[in-house]
Amino acid sequence: MTRKRGCVLAGRRSLEKGLIALLASCLCLAPSTSRGFSGDCSQPISDHAALPLVSDCFEILRTATGGGDCNGMDACVCDTDADGETVTLDALRCLQAAVGVTGVELDCDCSWGPFVRVSAGNWHTCALRSDGKVECWGFNDVDVSAAPDGAFVQVSAGEFANCGIRSDKTVACWGWPIYYATSPPPGAFEQVSAGPYHNCALRLDGSAECWGADFQGISTPPDSVFEQLGAGEYHNCGLRPDGTAECWGRNLYGESTPPSGEFTQISVGPHNNCGLRPDGTAECWGWDSGGLSTPPPGSFTQISVGWYHACGVRPDRSVECWGWNEFGETTTPDEVFDQVSASVLPICALRPDATVHCWGSFLGVA
Repeated sequence: MTRKRGCVLAGRRSLEKGLIALLASCLCLAPSTSRGFSGDCSQPISDHAALPLVSDCFEILRTATGGGDCNGMDACVCDTDADGETVTLDALRCLQAAVGVTGVELDCDCSWGPFVRVSAGNWHTCALRSDGKVECWGFNDVDVSAAPDGAFVQVSAGEFANCGIRSDKTVACWGWPIYYATSPPPGAFEQVSAGPYHNCALRLDGSAECWGADFQGISTPPDSVFEQLGAGEYHNCGLRPDGTAECWGRNLYGESTPPSGEFTQISVGPHNNCGLRPDGTAECWGWDSGGLSTPPPGSFTQISVGWYHACGVRPDRSVECWGWNEFGETTTPDEVFDQVSASVLPICALRPDATVHCWGSFLGVA
């Protein structure tokens, strides 16, 4: 196993309006121009707007060490000077361990396969590697980033828990077991979608099955055949074989009243949904705060809806996002991507070289 070493973290922690805002700087082997962070890295940064994202730090490390994919961030090893102990933690906890401690070093296990799909959750992210391994990083207070071992073919990151389809087509879920949302039914499935308090999955015959909370009938799907499912907060939607959408559950903002006509893909958010028409244009319905359900014109190849924002991949592989931009959610990087995933925070996207880049996080962690 090869270890890549290169970043030193220094920082401090303060309490701001009940939230722990982590202010840290990344002292790296090479300068970074990301988010205005460049040149001399010798001093901690007090302005969190200029704080480099954790993924940026790992990208610098990857470049500076001549290769390897450290964006998974799951094999981050923190060796603290305080007690001399070495512990393996996720990236956020490594940052937390570094608070007030100078000389904290990061080691990255760069021996994994490349990413093939990414799914953003609630201040955490999960991604599927080419060998079927699932890697998660970010918040881990309820073991939401502690992915189980084994090979998977799909993963869906939710708000408090995640679910994945194993290679034998069974479902595995991990994280907060509220409303038994992490206890999936037995049997074979072909797609799963994780919601905040419940999850839904497609059986091999196209029928939907949901488990967890059943507020306003969200876990009681209609007797229909679907080709794709998405779980929201209090509603769900499915794409039928004829391309029409069907939704069930709460309909406070019209989120369960889809427009007529054919879609090729749908994405379900907490309070609104978006779909791609056959010509690639996007149409959204439901809550429209901040223009969330008012997508820009033009065509997309893939779309993803988050809590207060939505994003799509253009035919030229650029990403465009719309909705709220309080934490830079809709300020997209000037890069090309093959897939994008929006949820609470952050937004993450898959590059053509099979690495992951994330943006839009008030903790500076993505």
